[in-house]
Amino acid sequence: MSVGRGRGRGFAEVRETTLRRPGQSFAPKFSSLVNLIENLTLDETSSKVDDIAQAINDSIKNNSLKEVIEDLHNQALEDSVFGTKLAIACSDTKVYSINDCNLRLILLQTLQKDFEERGEIKKRSVFQFRNAVTLLGEVYMRLKINGKLLDILAGPLLQYLELLLEASEEEDIALVSSMILMNGQKIFETSPSELEDFTIRARGVLINRNLSARSRGALLFIIDLTSAHFALPEKLKEFYQNEIENLNINNINGKGNAESDKPKNKPIQPTADNNVGNVTRTPKQSKVPGFGAHEKSTPSAANERPVMPRAIRGAGAVDSGKDKNAKKSPRGKKDKLTDEQIWSSKQNTGSKVWGHDDRFDKDY
Repeated sequence: MSVGRGRGRGFAEVRETTLRRPGQSFAPKFSSLVNLIENLTLDETSSKVDDIAQAINDSIKNNSLKEVIEDLHNQALEDSVFGTKLAIACSDTKVYSINDCNLRLILLQTLQKDFEERGEIKKRSVFQFRNAVTLLGEVYMRLKINGKLLDILAGPLLQYLELLLEASEEEDIALVSSMILMNGQKIFETSPSELEDFTIRARGVLINRNLSARSRGALLFIIDLTSAHFALPEKLKEFYQNEIENLNINNINGKGNAESDKPKNKPIQPTADNNVGNVTRTPKQSKVPGFGAHEKSTPSAANERPVMPRAIRGAGAVDSGKDKNAKKSPRGKKDKLTDEQIWSSKQNTGSKVWGHDDRFDKDY
């Protein structure tokens, strides 16, 4: 799997394997199965999935299916690329239907456990937390039940991304942009109001945090993309394509998911060389009118007062406007909030609880 590189790597390329810290080790119990998934390639997906399904069936002869999934899950927390390949394998009917679809049920229960323990995971290892987000996002993009994506995963994924925004490290912002590119359109169709709230938070981070140029570009792109209901105008597409190298703009609207049942026709990780002509499409009408309409629009260039050069004046010259503004705070200082003020309120974890759903017992 090749990834394009340039002087300024695109912010959508975030799923890179981070080196493990010295002294850390992880030895998977089912190493042969892990190796099969690690060797999953673009041109051999179909045959490799058959081998993976057979290896899982062999493994559960002497072990429980839960042990097998737990081992694969632990490997995914250590390696985000493995997590992507695991999601691809588990989205294939030959794999998720193993043991009367119990494999799919156990996988989703494992993801739910990660979500419920997200605070502890983040505290224990930011690296593993990011990989847990990646795994959930990849499963949400690919796994279907009766031909439909699992909309119940939209809320948990969005709450994951809010935690990444709160941290605002460059790697966190990059992962947020990648997940919005992959799944934002589906979240918009399922939870438009929640996505709007998320975008407003992204604006706050962009204004009030000390971010790198790469992170600022990523957030601005997310804001424009969601505000346009995932149908960017051609000029904006061209702008971001020129300004941000290796931007995986072809992945907007989850284009990688459209053919998820035909993995051999698409790369596991898209590159910037793919055609972007299929990005713009007419968005579905939202049940929430005026997405982002409550925000104030910036004044147009036509209405702005032209800047006049400052005249050279003597010592006795009086600035008529000086006294009027003398007591005002410097521009941008009065209303600016600190990071602590913005994030001091406790996150409402009950806003979109990934609770028990009877459909799980019925459909899985």
